[in-house]
This record gives sequence, structure tokens and C-alpha cells, in this order.
Amino acid sequence: MERLTKTVMSSRPWRFVTEEDLGCALGVPSMLNREEAQFYFWLAHRMAHVSGSMVDLGCFVGGSTAYLAAGASARRERQRPRMFAYDQFHASPKVKRRQLYAKGISQFDGQDTLPLSKALLSPWSDQVVLRKGRIEDSTWSDGTISLLILDASKTSRTMDMMAQTFFPHLVPGISVIVQQDELHWKEPWIAAQMQRLRACFEPLCYVPGGTVAYLYTRRVAPDLLRARQVHGLSDDRITRALANSAERLSAFGVKHKLQRQINALRLNPGQRKSWRFRTWVPEIAESPQRIAAE
Repeated sequence: MERLTKTVMSSRPWRFVTEEDLGCALGVPSMLNREEAQFYFWLAHRMAHVSGSMVDLGCFVGGSTAYLAAGASARRERQRPRMFAYDQFHASPKVKRRQLYAKGISQFDGQDTLPLSKALLSPWSDQVVLRKGRIEDSTWSDGTISLLILDASKTSRTMDMMAQTFFPHLVPGISVIVQQDELHWKEPWIAAQMQRLRACFEPLCYVPGGTVAYLYTRRVAPDLLRARQVHGLSDDRITRALANSAERLSAFGVKHKLQRQINALRLNPGQRKSWRFRTWVPEIAESPQRIAAE
């Protein structure tokens, strides 16, 4: 099996994943765009033979987990990887209308989505373990992690806590992490975190939308994780980390997205919760101002 490298992934081979490949996973509501769905399927398919669990942090009702499970199942390995999907499994009436009912899910009472998720993921019930609760309060004692999906970094504090819990169980040279919202304009702390931990993670690819994947290359000790926490950093230090990240990820053509994050931070000073970013920052085709180097 060819090792996952930036060169291997530069041609975006996941784009050849078809709707037929995705199969019944398409019926599980998700906030992923189509190429992100293809990427999850392809990546899990490529990594299904690797020892360790696949962990999906922030799965909503299981859409991302379904694509991972479908991809891993397509290899028809004798022993499939275990998958652990974490979420609060809770949806407000507004979210139910927009993200569930609008996508064909029948109306239901209450805001608990765990029964729905179990039903939607039933084709892969032998692979998937659902864990309900606040992810930042979770623990991990199920061995090594081969693939870690992070889609719950809505605050800088939560992001740091998830790193403390899950990163020490990654395996250097093998494990891959996927930062689903790294380039979302309301979550600049993710790219800042990955820049501060650059000695331990090698960028592999960018998936149009906001996703960046990394190979875990060097063991990150708990004391280093504490020293590299982002929560508590000043806006200036986060901005400098974003500027350096723009250079590090230059091959992916995402400099304008990191500039947008810098602009958003300037317009929402001191903010570390994504839903409290009040000043909207428009898309920019090219950087309107020079990104200053650290």
C-alpha cells in the first residue's frame, strides 16, 4: 500500500469516488460538501488496513461517520477498524428544520438525535460506537488512533482540550488527522494550533471548502501540548501564527482564506467562540493586504 504523502494526494484522487460508491451513506444528513464526502470515503478506504481506531469528533447525526464506515467497508477487510463517533446528539428546532427535515428526515419530537443516529448508521452498527456528551469532557482508553476527524473546534478552549485528550494516542508516521474547519473564517484558532504544533504534523492536502489533512510525524508530549495551547493567546500572536501558516500551506493555494481569518479576528477582537463572530467577512479571491510574516 502506497504511503500517504502530499505528492500522492496532490491530484485529489478521491474525486473518482462515485455516488454508487458512497451508496446508502448519502442518505445520512451531513454538512459536508460532496468533495469532502468523497475524501472521507477515500481516506477511510485507504486506511482501513491500518491498526488503530477511527475517531470522529463532532459527527452531528452521523453523516461524516457514514462516509468513513462506507469507505472502510468497501475494502472488505476481514477485520474492519472500529469507529467512535462523538457528539452531543442534540438538535434545536431550527437545526432540525434546516439540516434534517429539509434533507428528507421525518419529523420527530424532542431534540435528542441519538436514536435517529443509531437508525441512520445501522448498516455499520458492527463497526460504529456512538458516544454522547460534551467532547471536551471525554476521555480515551481504547488504544491507538489511526484516523482522527476534528469537527468540533467551535471554541479555542474546546480545541485545546480535545488535543490534550486525543493527540497523545496518535502513532507517528501512520496516523492522519483531518481538521474539518481549519479554514473556516470563524475559527482562526485551528490553523494557529496546527502552526504551533508544526514540528509534529506534516500537511498532506487541502479539500475545497475548509478541510486540511495532516500526517502525524513526531510524538507530541502532553507538556508540549500544554505549552502550545491557543486559548489565552493574544490576537497578535494568533495573527502571526496564521501568517506563518499561510506560508506553510502555500502549495494548497489557500492564502486568501487565512487572510480572511486574520481580517475576521481584527473585526472581532478577542473573540474565541465561533458563534459570537458578529462582523461578517466576505470571501476574497486574493489577499487585499499583505500577510505580515512573524
